[in-house]
Amino acid sequence: MHLLVHSPPLRVGGSSQNLIPLSSPNKNAEIERAIRTIKEECLNITRLNNVEQTKLEVERFVRFYNHQREHSSLNGDMPINVWKQKLIKTEQPK
Repeated sequence: MHLLVHSPPLRVGGSSQNLIPLSSPNKNAEIERAIRTIKEECLNITRLNNVEQTKLEVERFVRFYNHQREHSSLNGDMPINVWKQKLIKTEQPK
């Protein structure tokens, strides 16, 4: 996944700049949706006092989002379970 980040505070916070591949419009939609979810379910409901606290809160939310939160798009499963199932399938001998 490639994401173009123009914001200096993000770079200071440890993020790196990546480019979205050419001719891949769906990638931008995926990133925008992820950012919206982080804002709505984490940042907009939490009082944050500094960059370090914000970074820790986003990391906590991402762990929750991937390991505990059920997703309707995954038939009520969690991303970590879906990822593990795909990993097991790719490691099985053919």
